[in-house]
Amino acid sequence: MGRGRGGFGAFRNLKPSDVVNGKIKVGVLQETKESREHNIRCEFDGLKFDSKLERDYYKNNLQPRFNRGEVKWFLRQVPFACSGGRDGVRPIVYRCDFLEFWKDGSVHIVDVKGRRTEMYKLKKKLVESLYPIRIEEKFGR
Repeated sequence: MGRGRGGFGAFRNLKPSDVVNGKIKVGVLQETKESREHNIRCEFDGLKFDSKLERDYYKNNLQPRFNRGEVKWFLRQVPFACSGGRDGVRPIVYRCDFLEFWKDGSVHIVDVKGRRTEMYKLKKKLVESLYPIRIEEKFGR
């Protein structure tokens, strides 16, 4: 299942005509199939998102902040290893929706959620105990 990868690499699909005066133009929206959590996967500005909420956060919050210069750069779907896999057991990995690097030097780890699943709660608790970070949750519903 193809997850959108991000940061500067996320802009590889942008054409020169998509950027005017250093600002990203609002893109064309395409919706694709539902995921197992009943999210509608969609596309915006040539980027693929796992949900409409994730797309809307990018479109209404992150992209404007990036264009204003408040966010210097960002990455999407960044993995955090929670445990190593061995003997045929897959490792536990948490992926944040957005890793944002702000102009003031702060780093924000953002997860956009419609609802908090039990697996998400467990992984969030595990990641925050292993790394010196705090995950910011943005709820859309």
